[in-house]
Order: sequence, then C-alpha cells, then structure tokens
Amino acid sequence: MSSWKENGAAYLIPGGLFCAVMIPAAVMHAAAEGDSPQACAGRIADVLDGPVFYDPSAFRQEGGYTAILPASAALVWRVPAPSCTRRADCSSFRRRTNASRSAGAPGG
Repeated sequence: MSSWKENGAAYLIPGGLFCAVMIPAAVMHAAAEGDSPQACAGRIADVLDGPVFYDPSAFRQEGGYTAILPASAALVWRVPAPSCTRRADCSSFRRRTNASRSAGAPGG
C-alpha cells in the first residue's frame, strides 16, 4: 500500500481471485448504448459487478475498458475481441488507473 500513498496508484496482479478483461471502447459503447465513459457509466455499473477502468490510449488509441472480474471469467469468456487474462502487465494497470481518474470514467 505504500505505492498507493506515494504515487496515487497501486499494482493489481490478476490471478487466483480475479482476472482482467480488456474490452475495446467501441464494443463497450455499443453494448452500453453510449458514446463516452460518462454516458456508459450507469449501464456498466448495472451489468458488471466490480471495478472498470477506462484507458483512452488502449487498442491503438481507440480507447478501451478493463473490467476486473472473478477469476472464473477467464475460463468461460468466449468473445474474440476482448482479451481476458489471469496475469497482466502490472504497469499497464497504473496507466489505466491514472487515465480513468483523470477522465472521470467508471471505476476511477
């Protein structure tokens, strides 16, 4: 927790308890019937039970969301576009967390 106190960010390491699912913004916006993180926030909160981070630089600058879900989601996720991993590049979570905080996105 000292990283959180010193830098305002902490590393999340998916594994035994949770996984990270990366979803392109266009897919999330279509599903949530909105065109921005702010417009989608309510619908995302209704559907996903957990934190969601928005990163405008994900998916080649098209933007994307990272949803933190139970680890079992990695076993059953069958959508080809998003990526669902049990392990992730920890440094990318710091960028996503900071991006979502500055954008006022869901989960930030």
